[in-house]
Amino acid sequence: MTTAAFRARVALATAGAAALALPAAGHGAIAFQKPTGPGDRIYLANDDGGAARMLAVRGANAVISPDGARLAYQPLRGGGAGPGPVRILTIADGTIVASAQVCRTPPVWSPDGTRLVCTTETATADGFITGEGLAMVDAATGTRTTLVRAPRNQVDSVDWSPDGTRIAYAAGRFASTRTDVFIADPANMAGKVLAVRDATGPVWGPARIAVTRYTRRKVRIGGQPSTVIHSQIWTVNPTGGGARRLTSVPPGPFLVTGPFARAWTPDGAALVGAIGGDDYSVPITVNASTGAVRRLGPARVIAFPEAVSADGRTLLMSENHIAGDGRLRLVGIGGRQGRIILRGITTVSVSAGWQP
Repeated sequence: MTTAAFRARVALATAGAAALALPAAGHGAIAFQKPTGPGDRIYLANDDGGAARMLAVRGANAVISPDGARLAYQPLRGGGAGPGPVRILTIADGTIVASAQVCRTPPVWSPDGTRLVCTTETATADGFITGEGLAMVDAATGTRTTLVRAPRNQVDSVDWSPDGTRIAYAAGRFASTRTDVFIADPANMAGKVLAVRDATGPVWGPARIAVTRYTRRKVRIGGQPSTVIHSQIWTVNPTGGGARRLTSVPPGPFLVTGPFARAWTPDGAALVGAIGGDDYSVPITVNASTGAVRRLGPARVIAFPEAVSADGRTLLMSENHIAGDGRLRLVGIGGRQGRIILRGITTVSVSAGWQP
């Protein structure tokens, strides 16, 4: 898995939907996809991976809402044009809200399920990308709002505050190697606050925001000049400022970038993430007070944490996507390897109450 892939991650039923058993509000559910030809099939499963059932809709970037009642996805356009505009499916009755917004990456639901934000892009008629922006979609109406214009900009990641009033996002100049993390009220983007420079991948926790910061050094590889990038996890105050380095992981081999944050535990005591690089990903936990890093699996298995359970004791781990046999495994927060609950999957998301 490349650094770009991590940043994208740091970084996912009309007729048939009415018959599905819908988890009650606050209970867990997993949405996932399987590549099955012209368009990805979308499935729902119980929080333990059981009772998996296929929805009647097809698309990409499928992401379940926090309450498990709706699913955002993007039908695939013909001719290899990629995902189309966002659709929001109400699982219980099969109704669909259509938006005109096309997302570049899976949209991120607000905690209350009323809005989604996603990165966007613009391109020339012959397909050359000219910028990457940020947009918001109203889940009830599909109305879209541009938060950061795409041309000449580069937004690579975004997350909501726990109360849903603000967003943290990483933005910079298009085609540059650097982004800064900003905090803003989506209703007042002009009032954005610079949180920390030269950082990406904000993950908003109960008390602080985790980001990934890079250092760069010039080296020669095979006699040719090159730049080696190394990452560390930092945290910053939700109001901006107060940035401090959390991890101190020594630089690894050339293609291993370093630690990335994926999620906080519910109590804010730890971060979950991975030490990643090119075709390399080892899941980790990070003590939020001391910065101590604990590896959760063998380096020979490419794995990445997708979610933390509601009680903070279990991780949903995706494995082997690079090898083409994506699977989901339950792993204890202390590293105990549990059982595989789903196989042959791609995009994964869970509702807020996920608890296997």
